[in-house]
Amino acid sequence: MRLAYGNGEYLIHGTNAPDSVGLRVSSGCIRMNAPDIKALFAQVRSGTPVRVINEPVKYSVEPNGTRYLEVHRPLSQDAAQDTQTMKMTLSASL
Repeated sequence: MRLAYGNGEYLIHGTNAPDSVGLRVSSGCIRMNAPDIKALFAQVRSGTPVRVINEPVKYSVEPNGTRYLEVHRPLSQDAAQDTQTMKMTLSASL
């Protein structure tokens, strides 16, 4: 699956390296697990608008109460957004 963006493009594809899914290990591709990419291809038609969101900090509470916090280096090179140096405060309610 190819996404055109500005003057470039990104590819969304499966991988034979499942541990690389979700990591920034390529030059712009988005890797997915094989069952997920098959489901995506079955659900999305060519020409469908897509929105890519840069969300370097993600937090979720699952239905069973398990909490997850995921932090990645942001796509921008702005030092103020660098997750290695930016200050973060987690409230006790999280």
